[in-house]
Amino acid sequence: MRIELRALVFALLLGIAAPQVEPEGSGPSPNPFPDREQLESMGQAPAISDLLKTPSVSVAEWKLTGPLPDTAGATPHVAGSATEKLLDVAVAKRTGLANSTESMHCAAREIGRFALTHDALPDSGLVEFIAARCGSTGSGIRPGYLSTRVPAGVTDDQINERWRGGLEEMLSTSLQGGPVEIGLWFGRDGDRAVAIVASSQRTALIEPFSTVSDGGAVTIRGEVLTPTAAVSALVNRGRFGFAACSSEPGSGLPRFSFRCELAAGDPQAAIEISVLPVGRILTTSALRTLARAPGSAADMYRRVELSTGLAPLDPAELAGAIQSAINAVRMRAELAPLTLSKTQSEEAAELAPHLFASGWGMTSAAVGDLAALGLAAGWRVGGPIKDASMTTGYTPGGRDVGLWLDTVLRYPSGRSALLSPKASVLAVGAASSEKPPILAAVATTYELFGKEDFEADARRVLERIAKARPTRAKALAELPEAARKAVQEVARAAREEKLAPKEALNLAVEKSGQALGRRIQGWVLQASSLEELPMPPELLALESAELAVGVGYTQPEGSPWARYLVLVVAAEPDLSI
Repeated sequence: MRIELRALVFALLLGIAAPQVEPEGSGPSPNPFPDREQLESMGQAPAISDLLKTPSVSVAEWKLTGPLPDTAGATPHVAGSATEKLLDVAVAKRTGLANSTESMHCAAREIGRFALTHDALPDSGLVEFIAARCGSTGSGIRPGYLSTRVPAGVTDDQINERWRGGLEEMLSTSLQGGPVEIGLWFGRDGDRAVAIVASSQRTALIEPFSTVSDGGAVTIRGEVLTPTAAVSALVNRGRFGFAACSSEPGSGLPRFSFRCELAAGDPQAAIEISVLPVGRILTTSALRTLARAPGSAADMYRRVELSTGLAPLDPAELAGAIQSAINAVRMRAELAPLTLSKTQSEEAAELAPHLFASGWGMTSAAVGDLAALGLAAGWRVGGPIKDASMTTGYTPGGRDVGLWLDTVLRYPSGRSALLSPKASVLAVGAASSEKPPILAAVATTYELFGKEDFEADARRVLERIAKARPTRAKALAELPEAARKAVQEVARAAREEKLAPKEALNLAVEKSGQALGRRIQGWVLQASSLEELPMPPELLALESAELAVGVGYTQPEGSPWARYLVLVVAAEPDLSI
């Protein structure tokens, strides 16, 4: 018998949360991004052909055999064979961290049936589809693969006895890395036999939930297992759309509860829950699941042909090919095309292999974090960055850019990165290999300052202040036009005149005070998003006040990102000089 041990991690899921900026007076937030010297000191990354040697097969469509569940959850699986009892022994050694679940046994079975037919694992898109449809409540499914030719007359028990050492090694590897849900399946067809181990990391405890929509929506509740600053959820809507799921009232960390609405006419929709660890700006996926409308079996996987032909081997040409494929989809979605930053893509091509090597366990997580932060920083974008989003994907077994893009766009995190109407610049770090045929790419999109309606932004800030004030406080009023104009002019000119935030505030207070002839007090606020703008307690505590707000943006020295600069000045109505 020939025995092959094949293990593969199919997930590398990242997002970017905007760096938080504290109000003036509490000290500036540290720059979270590595500088260029740190990035240049990372050294040579492994070649893409060395990162992944496990073969996989891409198919245009594949029907799952079932049975398939109507719920997602970590329901315990009861061992029914000698092979599965080996899993129970391995799980027992990691009590509290590992669970043998029905969903992972379902995933192992469906992957195994594909492997019996094709003598290889399915590609990452199909593996993710299988895990989601089987009701996995983890993230990043990792299939392990044992395969052999079976001579006539060899029994299952004989195969399993020969495989015992390989299975125990594969189970031990699959159970590492914290809380894990896991499943195992053994099967034969003709002269072939396979054993599949499917495992998935768990970063949240998800309550069992129905994946069939009720009233057009699916509700997901759970609790994060590690210190977390924020949890968010997105759902696919239509062919290219996505939307945020609504957070249900009363849910607060570590608990969360989301209601995700399916678009009318969608037979199924992918849902993704992401977590932002405390002290980080990189988010990771905690759950990928597949919701469906009543009556939809959601048992057929189909590729969407988004392009044809082999991806170029040259990194620069490959980045251009990926840009063209993305822009073709954006045109169909009635979105403006993305401009490719060639200089940033050159840096991305250097950093991407480090990110993939870390995701596949070949280098440390710290190296992967450094590479991801370097990609997010966008040092070579050449414009004032407001926000960035990142998505990664790879296609072992094929070099088709369309397959890569279809894999990425199957989940809302990929759509939010590549199909955001706010994004304008794209950087691509990609590599491809002929032997084995692989395409791996990380695409980062950037939203730049420069097209803001600062007057409308100022009104939004005033509305936020009014809503955040105590209910007993009197209604806010705006200062006269001369004072408002003075504050707005200072805020808009702060970047060009290279005014420090405190200098801009002092100038705004001085000019608005001169315009009014009244005593003025003020605050300077900074954030990458006006929705996340910090509200000073002293400002909200004013019982009665007239305000003026000016909005602009600034780019701190040594930081690759710009941020909103908001100047707020107030005068008590009964005060005068």
